[in-house]
Amino acid sequence: MTLILRNSKGSKLTIADMDGNLTYLSGKTSADTGEIYLTDVSGTDFGIKLQNAIDSLSSSGGTINTRGIAGIQTMSTPININKPVIIYLGEMELIMNNSTGDNNMFNILSDNVSIVGLGKSSSGDNDYLTRLTMSNSAGQTLQGYHVYSKGYSLIKINNLDIIGVSTTDGHQYGSSTYPLDGVGGVYIEKANPGTVSAGNAVNGVQIDNVYIERTKAHGIYIDTPILSQISNVRVSQAGGHGIFIQNGTSILLMNIYISSANYGGIVLKALSYSSLINCASEYAGVGYWFRSITNVSGMALGNEMLNNMGAAPWSGSNPETAAYGLNLNTYASDGTTPVEISDVNSTAATLFRGTGYLITGGKNLTLFNPYGTNPGRPKNTNVYPSGTGLSPDSRFIQVLTTNSNTIIYNPITTYSTGYSGITNFDIEIDTDVENLDLAFDPELNGTVTPSIPGKYITNISSDYAPIFNDSTTTSIHAVIKFLLVIIIV
Repeated sequence: MTLILRNSKGSKLTIADMDGNLTYLSGKTSADTGEIYLTDVSGTDFGIKLQNAIDSLSSSGGTINTRGIAGIQTMSTPININKPVIIYLGEMELIMNNSTGDNNMFNILSDNVSIVGLGKSSSGDNDYLTRLTMSNSAGQTLQGYHVYSKGYSLIKINNLDIIGVSTTDGHQYGSSTYPLDGVGGVYIEKANPGTVSAGNAVNGVQIDNVYIERTKAHGIYIDTPILSQISNVRVSQAGGHGIFIQNGTSILLMNIYISSANYGGIVLKALSYSSLINCASEYAGVGYWFRSITNVSGMALGNEMLNNMGAAPWSGSNPETAAYGLNLNTYASDGTTPVEISDVNSTAATLFRGTGYLITGGKNLTLFNPYGTNPGRPKNTNVYPSGTGLSPDSRFIQVLTTNSNTIIYNPITTYSTGYSGITNFDIEIDTDVENLDLAFDPELNGTVTPSIPGKYITNISSDYAPIFNDSTTTSIHAVIKFLLVIIIV
């Protein structure tokens, strides 16, 4: 019998380390316990060792502890996780050069897979504990993701950095002139994209304490999650949206910070029964985009320094298909039928003007105390009119297209010294909006000075007023401030 003792990071202990405190392991080996230490596995690089460890497990899976390996590590081929596995990563940076094409760092091919590091950095500096890094070759047009999964549930990604290469602003999938040129991110989709049916979803996705910087497409993309959570996550320099979730139900987004993204900060499409709490979005074309959602609430949301991308940010991209956004495609469960991922539709293509909260379609949205600083701030010189930094289409809140039963309570927008961007209206409510309830104090919380003194609400598009309301079923009233006194006898 061989007795091997290890510390909490998986490193073998020497007699000096043990200080006389010995534990008897009853003769059990890795095969007995289902736990494998990567220091005991052969392979020419970290990736091959990890794949060999996964392959050696039975179909019921197990735990792989890599924490005895530290420092800079490399991998040359994707890691295929086809069993229920918990992978513990140590104090290390794992680097994959994606020079051979459309490869992912981790392909998840099983339910119940966890990738767990020791901790993330605060802002992409060198204070990380565990980091996954992808790079690519110059001119490369096929890119992969850090984590890719199709049709599998109970996925956990915790306590690590994800670093890639950001796709150039305006580039699109399938364009020969402006192709996607980034790499990296988290991409999780259901088994049969493009089809809504019972059971066609991903359950129990948990992404917590993760820093994401520079991605091929969206920082995090999930198609039809159920009972899932994204928390304590920062996304910077996303190639598309910071976080994009479409379809699904019972989702919690909490303590999210989108510090920059090419298009939207947090974008929710056709999502139901879900909440956003304590989130911030900045340096994106739209802070929050609620797109055909049902019964979603937001509390303590803020945005700052959003980018005005101009009227036609995709005017030079992929003109043969007149597509917008990243124009990503995936495939149905047959593997051959293409399915378009509509991250930006034609209706919204001109609305990435530094708008804080964009609401298109849907019903029963509640926003409590939404805040914004410097909406409509111009990005570079791509503004209207040229050189002025002002746009008639910039808004703090914009509610458009057949939306119903939305409640917005006490929205507040401000401008820092030296910044301006909104010209006509802080808040725009479209004709098709039904039964919207807006509690707003235009004297205290508005930034637009009425062209007619005291006219804080208008339905004339050429006016200047804090609120433009073209709906006949909107209730607009001042914020009610009250003091609750409780007397205990």
